[in-house]
Amino acid sequence: INEQSRQLGENAADAVMKGKGGKKIYPSGKPYSTSGDFDQVWKSGDRFQIVEAKGGASGLGSRAISEGIRAEQGTIEYAKNIAQNMAKNGATPEVRKLGRDLLMAIADGKVDYILVRAPIGEELGKAVISDVKVSQFVLK
Repeated sequence: INEQSRQLGENAADAVMKGKGGKKIYPSGKPYSTSGDFDQVWKSGDRFQIVEAKGGASGLGSRAISEGIRAEQGTIEYAKNIAQNMAKNGATPEVRKLGRDLLMAIADGKVDYILVRAPIGEELGKAVISDVKVSQFVLK
């Protein structure tokens, strides 16, 4: 179920973001992101769109950002920590460069942090995607 929920969220995020006219720049060369990075990163003009894609009843995650301190997805602390992780530990030079670019864009206020939820409902006894919900986190 977790894999199906992830795919549902990713597919919904792809559809939403394509409709906004941006270009998907991460993940590239693989179908989905990995632990320690963002679900998706898009670019439109000089702005980045970081996307958290949630399918089914998946909630927001969090990560340890320092000793005893956790940050939840959608916060500026989380965004900075993930971008730093990508810049330092990214699997390829392109991912490490993207991490550095995101850190600069966050500092310059040129990042939109978006949540796309694709909940599962039921219709005639079968599971169906309910209305996809899109919201934007406020980075401060």
